[in-house]
Amino acid sequence: MTHKFKQSKLTPSKIEKLNSLELCPKLRTILNDAIIGWSKPNVKIANLGFGIDLRNPLVFDYDSDGAGCCLLGATRIDQKKMNGFLDLDVVNTYDLDFETFHSITKIFDYIDSPVAEYQKQVAQIRDIVFEEEC
Repeated sequence: MTHKFKQSKLTPSKIEKLNSLELCPKLRTILNDAIIGWSKPNVKIANLGFGIDLRNPLVFDYDSDGAGCCLLGATRIDQKKMNGFLDLDVVNTYDLDFETFHSITKIFDYIDSPVAEYQKQVAQIRDIVFEEEC
């Protein structure tokens, strides 16, 4: 199955829509941190990749040569590395299990996930950030 790549920029209108979503507390925290990451200069939103340059041993840098950051990747931009691994840091920061980590990633990438807990909420976030604006 081929998954369509999407890329976008965060706009004030999208931020307003994202902030109006009713989300569980854990996903609200993730989204708020992602908005901070996506709001940094030159950062694009993208699916099908985390958008993080892992070469810096101390901090997660935005991969400016890449396509952009997904929901979870954006939460790590300019953050100190705790474990040195993006997935471990996200799991530990937001108290997620790995199944939920992968589920959120898949849903943001338009891939069905067997974990339904965050399906609707992550899909709402994804649809807002990738919507076309006039």
